Amino acid sequence: ICKTAEGAGVPDGKGGLTPVDVHSLVSMNMWGFTPDILDILAKGFPEFLSQIKPGDIKAEYLLPTIVDQLIQSGQADVTVLPTHDKWFGVTYKEDKDFVIQSFKELIEAGVYPERLQQAIDDGWHTGDELPGSHGLGHVGAMKMISDGSLNTRSAYCSTPYSGITPETYGTLSYTPEQIESYMRLATEHGFDIACHAIGDEANTIVLDCAERTHAHGSIEHAQMLKECDIPRLAQLGLAASIQPQHAMDDRDVITRFWGNPAGIPYAFNSLHRAGIKLLMGSDAPVAPLDPWLAISAAVFGTESSDREPFQSEQCLDFETALASSTALGRTTLQAGDAADLVLLDCDPSALESPEAMRAMPDHVLATMLAGCWTYQSHVSRL
Repeated sequence: ICKTAEGAGVPDGKGGLTPVDVHSLVSMNMWGFTPDILDILAKGFPEFLSQIKPGDIKAEYLLPTIVDQLIQSGQADVTVLPTHDKWFGVTYKEDKDFVIQSFKELIEAGVYPERLQQAIDDGWHTGDELPGSHGLGHVGAMKMISDGSLNTRSAYCSTPYSGITPETYGTLSYTPEQIESYMRLATEHGFDIACHAIGDEANTIVLDCAERTHAHGSIEHAQMLKECDIPRLAQLGLAASIQPQHAMDDRDVITRFWGNPAGIPYAFNSLHRAGIKLLMGSDAPVAPLDPWLAISAAVFGTESSDREPFQSEQCLDFETALASSTALGRTTLQAGDAADLVLLDCDPSALESPEAMRAMPDHVLATMLAGCWTYQSHVSRL
């Protein structure tokens, strides 16, 4: 769909546009498919590639086009679910300011309300037990997103991304003043913080704000840190919530976009040596919800024995990786601990390859949550 002086139009294949009525239903690219769509897409992709003209860098294998072809050929039926919400997308850099302003207006209109003040007014605090959870659910931290991500080149860095024209340093989601204001409000009313920060400059700003507000909690991801900020993170008593599997997914992208980094990417061992508490997770669904994948990535630094470890100096020993995957940060049980247990049929500390560690889910005999068995294999029942 293209914008026109009269509204919008659809290319007619002859160089012109067919006008689109303003009340027409249009795709918002939100689809629900049965699994066989994957085979259809795979079958049609080679034909799509063969039709791309040389130099055409904007060709797209579009779901609406494919679905339309399936409908026209009688291979599919589609039920349309209308919505009155607007769709905002950033396809080109010119779209960015409009989308940012649109979301600000939605926030001001209460469509996306700021929930921190409401939580404060309702009397909540980090650690409060949630009604009806039987002790299994508690109020968490104030989650805040300070910058973007590596793959979208929006993580906020102190040096420009390599190989990108025009030059870009990434983007802050909030101004430093706003970040400090939210942290101060949360801290003064009994909330921990959990602040997403990926780029080295975003991490510096977040640590500055935490230092001024005496905030407590964690930095989420902490993917690239200036060397001088690692001891600062330790001094502030903040935890580093890390996702080792992301390092496996990003190792090739790092060399492409962070060719001249001002900090250390995925500095797991440097953080550990500085005495910083590590909280290992998956960030699911970004990575699979499997703690053994995270432990394997942290210990071996690679997904395959056929490939060298990524930053071997940043790999963790098994005991540290396992402890960082527990709520208490240790690997031994003590009287009074919650009975949240996993029973295994082998010793993971003796494993010598990433393949073996990543296969650990196959060795789970039973799991227990708060003293109640939640899973028992047929072997463990014997």
